[in-house]
Amino acid sequence: MKRKTDKHRGAKSKRTGVLLLVLLLASALLCPLSAKAEKQSSTKKIISVVYDDSGSMKNDGITSWASANYAMQAFAALLNEQDQMYITYMSDIMNGKKEAVEIDLTNPEAAVKQIREDDRVFDETPVEAVDVAMETLLSVQNEDENTQFWLIILTDGVMLQYDSNHVDIQDAVDDYAGTEMCNGSTVYITYMGIGNAAMISGDPSDGVNVVSAGDNIVPALSDIANKVSGRMVFEESQIGQKDGKTITVHSEIPLYAVSVFSQGTNTKVEQASAEKKLDVERNVELKYPEPKYGAVTDTSLFGNAALITNGDKVIQPGDYEIVFSEDVALENTVIMYQPAIKMAAEMKRNGVKVDNPEDLALGDVVDIELIPTNPETGEVIEDSKLPAGILWTVSYQVDDQTVDESDGRILTGVTVQEGSNKIVGTMQIPNYAPNRQTIDFIPARNINYGLTVNQPDQVTFARGKLGLDGAEGDVVTFQITDDGVPMSKEELNGVSLKIVDTEVDNSGVKGFLNRFGMKTASPGIKQNDDGTFTLYPKFSVIPAFLIKAGTYTVTVAVDADTSVQAVGTFEIVPSLTDWADLVPVIIGLLILLYLIYILFFKAKFDGQTLKIQVYVAAGPMGGGKLLTTEGDEVVLKKFGGDLFAPKNACTRSISGIRVIADGSGGAYIKKRTVASYEAYGNAGANPLHNFSGVVGSLKQVKGKEDQIPDMVSLGSLPFYLKQGKRLYRITLE
Repeated sequence: MKRKTDKHRGAKSKRTGVLLLVLLLASALLCPLSAKAEKQSSTKKIISVVYDDSGSMKNDGITSWASANYAMQAFAALLNEQDQMYITYMSDIMNGKKEAVEIDLTNPEAAVKQIREDDRVFDETPVEAVDVAMETLLSVQNEDENTQFWLIILTDGVMLQYDSNHVDIQDAVDDYAGTEMCNGSTVYITYMGIGNAAMISGDPSDGVNVVSAGDNIVPALSDIANKVSGRMVFEESQIGQKDGKTITVHSEIPLYAVSVFSQGTNTKVEQASAEKKLDVERNVELKYPEPKYGAVTDTSLFGNAALITNGDKVIQPGDYEIVFSEDVALENTVIMYQPAIKMAAEMKRNGVKVDNPEDLALGDVVDIELIPTNPETGEVIEDSKLPAGILWTVSYQVDDQTVDESDGRILTGVTVQEGSNKIVGTMQIPNYAPNRQTIDFIPARNINYGLTVNQPDQVTFARGKLGLDGAEGDVVTFQITDDGVPMSKEELNGVSLKIVDTEVDNSGVKGFLNRFGMKTASPGIKQNDDGTFTLYPKFSVIPAFLIKAGTYTVTVAVDADTSVQAVGTFEIVPSLTDWADLVPVIIGLLILLYLIYILFFKAKFDGQTLKIQVYVAAGPMGGGKLLTTEGDEVVLKKFGGDLFAPKNACTRSISGIRVIADGSGGAYIKKRTVASYEAYGNAGANPLHNFSGVVGSLKQVKGKEDQIPDMVSLGSLPFYLKQGKRLYRITLE
């Protein structure tokens, strides 16, 4: 067992100090400023705690062990689910267990229970516990540059060397201070000495903070608040009490979350609201650990830890109400917040904002400014609303070497250099872990473009087979260069060639049919995998004989610098087979002309209704009878199958009678149709009542065929045809 010269050192004050010490440390780790807001949550923390569960924490009725355990419960309950927490118990190291215990923060209730119900036997304080805790941190892989790694050492006595390579705790802290983690950040180390614990020295600039709780609890807590937690606890002016169960809070900045710790009461947070209802994500009961191995616990240690969020969104600035299940007292309630501040880095070149740093080129001079913004709305947060005393730095690095730096939000006159460029912005609340945002880019180098051409002696394309695959042998290729060095497709990165001019010379083409052509073929450019460009005449849907044959001279230019140009030539060779395309052209023209004719000139019906009724004689009084099973009634639609028949008028056969459109909205029957019946004529009488009268008024066909008119127009006045006993009544409406 460790020996302590003063075992009775104000146990009550000591346990309260340990409780609030760890609680405030938890709030500090909860609330780092985040430069990234892909998901509306604070920066991830990976925490490795060295936990003193030695015998001196419980000797002679001291309840420090219970206070430390309770504080660790609050610590875990108020961390985010995305965080990782490991505890290295000193007793495990002494018993040969050289590993940390991971606390499952995705289930806060289970995490708190795991810590509270720990059943380890009190033992010594080996420095090796610090080694194991640090090795645990180094084993965690996380590439996010904003993730923070914390080593927390909690002890109340002198730590002994045992199997460690470090002679004491000071040696270990000195060795681990400034250690670079896997994401390029530096580990933060906090040493918390309780009572008469051996104190060490540490440089905050190296990420080391040393806190002495001692017996002077209030000064110690103030020191912790300044160095670790600071302004992350709501100030008294921001908090009020509406009634016994309701506390009001005001914030000038957006928040990721609000954490509520209630001590000495079992009250829970029932609901919270801003402009709308907020989410109470958790209420975790905190309670003193049960006594074990002769140790005395402190039954006054109980409370609740709650977490309030706005789901996946931030809590916007304003006034909030927190309603508890029971009456609460402000003096027993600690309300903390996670500020939601995104650092935006704005760059300007010649006073003009640069949206994409990849657009910067070597030699550009830029000004850089860090701007605090709301991660959800993008609105700028005024300096007066930020926590006081924020420190800003902006640095410009090339190949990981700092070229220029400013202690402030603005860095001016930065000259962009060749290499891997990085702009690093840092925002730090006093005595609080700094937050970084980096912008990585490689500036565009000023390219001295050139253009070479590979022009074979003869490059020909058949006029009837244009296109990239139509070359009859070699093709023309161009190569873009940089200071005379050919550029690959990757190096060109989208830079291409454009057609500037095309000229055709057909003086060498013999024969009228070969020289005939009305349209210049369109040149095309295709980039090849090796970065070169092939020149070719594009395929055309128009007939080959209409394409101009001859020598094509094509001027191309680099689209990134059109002053860089080159010329390539190719021949389009004619052939008599090109005229084979004339046959489908002629057929197509004839079809087109015929379509024009039938659509605009051919006589068509106009939707009239043609009615044919069939009557026979009935009764002795000269009346008639309508045969309902015979005859027809049809609508003569404009567009029917006869529209495309090779005739000058649409013709329909209805009940054996051929009806022809006259092109003016009417219809007629030809002489030949009338001549095939016995009698014909118009009559106004109704054949139902005067069948014999209608038949008697008709003109006979036989022997009088020459008297039949060539066309008999149909209309509303019935036209009759008689054949045998049947009388056909025809009307058109």
